[in-house]
Order: sequence, then structure tokens, then C-alpha cells
Amino acid sequence: MQGTGAKNTEPDVMRTLGMLVPGSARVMLAVLGVALVALFFRWFVKQHDFSRTALEDWGHAYLVPAVSLGLVWVNRAGILSTQATTYWPGLAPLLCGVASYFFFVVGVPNHLGQGLSLVLTVAGLAILLMGPAMFRWFFLPIAYLGFGITVSEQIMIKATFPL
Repeated sequence: MQGTGAKNTEPDVMRTLGMLVPGSARVMLAVLGVALVALFFRWFVKQHDFSRTALEDWGHAYLVPAVSLGLVWVNRAGILSTQATTYWPGLAPLLCGVASYFFFVVGVPNHLGQGLSLVLTVAGLAILLMGPAMFRWFFLPIAYLGFGITVSEQIMIKATFPL
């Protein structure tokens, strides 16, 4: 809080959002969240169906985002002490993720590819809005989201049968 004379020991959470200003940060996050869910809605529904029908195999997918958020929470001191910047090269992985998602929906339908495209899009969005210095704190939580993607049965058989 500036102008009050008291030193604020808690860093401003909204400062970590790069180009976003505190007043509009919540609105911008809501808009970006809705846009991300709307773009990948088909994948979310299909992933829910896989996780719901094979709970013993893929039920953990429901917990993966919570674990990722927990990793962010654990690193919150480092995140809040890092200066966020808008980093325009982050637009490349963002657009690559969106393009690959459409490829895996229309060109070669593949649920795993669609999910990896979602993770790439989230990573690109994080790099774009927060910059590479801040992204180092978000890399592991974003990469961990990959464990919430259902892998095809053929890959699972080839990976687990020899074990």
C-alpha cells in the first residue's frame, strides 16, 4: 500500500501478472480462463469421461491440477519476489499450442496430442504474461499437468506389459 506510510511486508499478488494492472487483473484472468476453457472444452469433456469411466486408472487426473496449484503455493515466496514482465516471444508457444490442438482435433484426432497442446498453450500464456524469470517458478507445475492426460491403451500396454 503506497501513501499510507506503513511498509507492506506482503508483496502485491496482482503484481505477478506481468502486463496486467491490479484493478483489471481479476477481470483479465477471468476472461483468459474462460477463453482457455472454451477453446479446450471438447478436450475437458472427453478427459472427464475417461477419468469418470475408468476411475481406477485415470481418477488421479482430477487431482493433478490441485497438485500443480500446491506446487505454486509452495513456491509463492519466490514467485512474489520475482519481477514479472510481458515477454512477447511467449506468443510463439501459445499459438503453436492452439494450432497443434486444432491439428489433433481436425487433422489426426488424438486425445493425448490435444492434452499436450493444452499444456503447451498454458506454458505459452504463462511465458507471455509473466516472462522467463517468472516462468522458472511455473515450469514444474505446468509440466506436471501432463500427468492428468489420459494415455492411449496401446501406449499403456507397451509401457506396462514388460514391467
